[in-house]
Amino acid sequence: GSGVDLNFFNPKSIQRPKAQKGIVEFSFLGRLMISKGLRLFIEAANIVSKKHETCVFNIAGGYIDGDPDFIQKEELEKATQNKAIIYYGQVEDVRTFLAEHTDCVVFPSYYREGVPRVLLEAASMAKPLIASDSVGTREPCKDGENGFLVKPNDVDDLAKKMIAFLALDEKEKEEMGIASRNIAQTSFSDEIVIEKYLSKIEHISKENIQKD
Repeated sequence: GSGVDLNFFNPKSIQRPKAQKGIVEFSFLGRLMISKGLRLFIEAANIVSKKHETCVFNIAGGYIDGDPDFIQKEELEKATQNKAIIYYGQVEDVRTFLAEHTDCVVFPSYYREGVPRVLLEAASMAKPLIASDSVGTREPCKDGENGFLVKPNDVDDLAKKMIAFLALDEKEKEEMGIASRNIAQTSFSDEIVIEKYLSKIEHISKENIQKD
């Protein structure tokens, strides 16, 4: 991955407004692509919201009109008929959105990702994660430690893991957030990632010099 600026994406940088008691906000952030799991997120939200009326399911990101890889306006409008699902459009200030509108980031992408930046930013902001158990998305999400991994392209398992998060008490949710921040600090700081890139470049350069 590209790494994350731990100083900028810092949970202490923004004070979250006091949330309505009992409300839990799940958030999907990213391009509104079907293969990134947005349709799964919507379907799981419909399942979970029937059993848990205190949940909110936030969607933030942009789509391309007429592109078959993207959820389209009509489908989004239909999804938000469920009052628990809110579409915010394209969000420029991700840090504030994570701080003010998110208890858990959900990213059920089922195509081969790098390490999605939204998961790194969310982890750095001490947010628990729910992500697909596949290459790229599983790296910042340690199952049972800072969130839950879900079977790729499995809406029932996604709904099950959302419900599992809801079953945690406040202390357990807080501990998951702390674990996310620790994972970001130890493995995904931009300083660590840049150092690895520089080390690899130096190694390749030395190999090329030896060949010459």
